[in-house]
Amino acid sequence: MNTINLNLPLKALDGTPVMEGLNELNLGKSLAGCLIQGQSKDPLKTYEICMKLSAGDEVQLDSSDLEAFKKLIKENPLATDLLKGQALLEILKQTS
Repeated sequence: MNTINLNLPLKALDGTPVMEGLNELNLGKSLAGCLIQGQSKDPLKTYEICMKLSAGDEVQLDSSDLEAFKKLIKENPLATDLLKGQALLEILKQTS
């Protein structure tokens, strides 16, 4: 099992937190907001993952679910490369 924790600030290219008003944007919550609006092959699994990310919780994924999750991130048309890149790098860091 792989444990993913994306309860981190989303950062701009200069390393500073991306802000919305006075609040830092959260990487996991931002990713969940994009993924839940898309269409996946397993909507129930996507929903469950997004609920955990949105709550700031860790996500447990087996190796096949991890690969499917990374593919879902890469192929999501609503997420920016800033969001996708940070999420994928963090996942790689936490699962290597």
